[in-house]
Amino acid sequence: MEQEIRQQLEKYKGMIEQAPIGLVEVDRDGTLIEINLAGEEMLEPIMDMGAFDGDNIFPVLDYMAPEMSDKIKSFPEQNGLVFIHELHRFILPENDEELEKYFDFSCNKLSDDCLIISIEDMTEKLQKEQRMREIELDQAIMQGKFEIASNVLHDIGNAVVGFGSHLTRVKRLLRQDELNTLEKLADFFRDRQSAVAEALGKEKAEALAEMLRGIIQSRKKHLNELDSSISQQIRIISHIQEVLDIQRQYIRGVDIQERQKVVLPNIITDCVSMLSASLEKRGITPAIDIDSQLPSLKGDRTKLMQVMLNILKNAIEANDVESETNEISISIKSPTPNLLQIQITDNGTGFDPSLAEKLFERGFTTKNSGTGLGLYNCRMIVENHGGTIDIHSDGPGKGATVQIDFNL
Repeated sequence: MEQEIRQQLEKYKGMIEQAPIGLVEVDRDGTLIEINLAGEEMLEPIMDMGAFDGDNIFPVLDYMAPEMSDKIKSFPEQNGLVFIHELHRFILPENDEELEKYFDFSCNKLSDDCLIISIEDMTEKLQKEQRMREIELDQAIMQGKFEIASNVLHDIGNAVVGFGSHLTRVKRLLRQDELNTLEKLADFFRDRQSAVAEALGKEKAEALAEMLRGIIQSRKKHLNELDSSISQQIRIISHIQEVLDIQRQYIRGVDIQERQKVVLPNIITDCVSMLSASLEKRGITPAIDIDSQLPSLKGDRTKLMQVMLNILKNAIEANDVESETNEISISIKSPTPNLLQIQITDNGTGFDPSLAEKLFERGFTTKNSGTGLGLYNCRMIVENHGGTIDIHSDGPGKGATVQIDFNL
């Protein structure tokens, strides 16, 4: 029987020794009697600091939680719970750093000369909770931004649709602008040239007929240019709507639709048209060189347009508005049957060659008002299409070249 009791006591002692929380037994004066492994691990760094002498635990406790020893000393009862789950923060110097620690303390008085203090290191748990709160806050802020962006995209979309409707109406009105009246008037004067000559004189009659022919030709040319320009604007609006749609899908977390065959030369032409105002502002007429026979590429047309727009926009902004020698060249080649290669070169500000790879890092930018997301997103899109994108410059003031390779 006694042996069984001893075995049970050894079992309980082993359980206490291996407990995951620190357990410390002290007498009424704070003298350390027993301490388990977890307690030693938690208190040893503090006791090793050299400011604490002997086996008295009270100074160590007061370093971590001021006045804790006073609560223990002043507890009037013979036994009972002195305090429970008191969380205290303290700084633990380690090498050249200061570690922030959070310990949870409880104290139970078993008898007049026996107190058990439990210590639990809550540092990791609280730090994880803090990180989770920060993540949740960031997500809430991001969600708010997404909602604002969604509303802005909705408003822009409405404006674009309204503008497109007006352009369509103008195009329809232009088609109704018949030249028949002027042409009939010209035919009338031609058929009655003799009578008109007698009434106005031959020279005046010929001048009038010539003037009518000039007006008709000028009017036709003007209407054709307007029709072409409006058609181009309608096509650009259609592309803007595609971009808005893809951004809405991104905000909602919707996957991109199935990829289809895209015609890169058309994408380049449309992007140049969309940036025509910026190009004209800097006096740039892009030199475009496209192979007549190009292999087909399957992809997301809107995403690829975003890439080209971003790169062209960077090339434009790299040129000085006041300069008279601004140049941009665009080439699409197929060096091999399984390779499509796009190069966009400008003679603008350029950059230090050592920055080439950094320019594709998220958040890195050399612009005062940049976000550092443009080229990062371009690389993500290109790589998602099985391609590569690189940028090169010989140095500041020597322009830059962006090269995109699509492996087919």
